[in-house]
Amino acid sequence: MANTSCGEPPTANNLTANDYTPRSCAYRMVEQHFPALEGERVQYSGDTWELTGKIDIKQNGDLIHATAHTPDRVRGSTSLLGFTLENSPASLNPGNPGELTGELEQTDAGYELVVHRPHGTTRYKLNNLRSA
Repeated sequence: MANTSCGEPPTANNLTANDYTPRSCAYRMVEQHFPALEGERVQYSGDTWELTGKIDIKQNGDLIHATAHTPDRVRGSTSLLGFTLENSPASLNPGNPGELTGELEQTDAGYELVVHRPHGTTRYKLNNLRSA
């Protein structure tokens, strides 16, 4: 692989050149499955969304997309609920996420995705919705 302005792709933590995107100098998304999120419902943007449990860790861990669908429609549409890191720099490492679990919490300000890892807890706030 040719040298880029961001350097060679990392090889530590079992990463390969395929795990690195030199154009954006960021790790690609990492998919995880949180069984505890399956079936959780969220009221957002005028609809009820049911989480599938599938999440994608993006932007060096600052953003998480959770796959959800509208359960009340015959042909439910699938979308991505965007959760943004609340307290930087304690984001997840998409290159080596480790053992993660997650849960959804509803607060007065909205919904939060709380991600637990062996050495800490990270909170992400729901702030956008986009088509999958």
